[in-house]
Amino acid sequence: MYLNDIWLIFLENLQADEGIILVEKKLITNVPFLYISSTHSIQTKIDETIYASSILATTSTKVTWKSSFIRQEHRLFVYQHRFFVPQQKMFCCGNLCEDCIRLKR
Repeated sequence: MYLNDIWLIFLENLQADEGIILVEKKLITNVPFLYISSTHSIQTKIDETIYASSILATTSTKVTWKSSFIRQEHRLFVYQHRFFVPQQKMFCCGNLCEDCIRLKR
């Protein structure tokens, strides 16, 4: 699964929430920001929706995410939201990891 597919699933799940009117993803200096217009006036409701959508988008992958609240203007919430793909190991550390480079063929 590609990162673009994960973003698509995430944004579709986020938009499907009944309390969210509009979601826009903007890249500013190559950092993704979410502009969320919502009927909710409480930030915790938006946080829960972002968390649930992130879990749905990243199930059965090793991708992780980080979301940071930036600001709020009336009912427009701005978040910095990033998905992180783990880097591939380049050497064996000797700890018998499940993704050990020695076990790949």
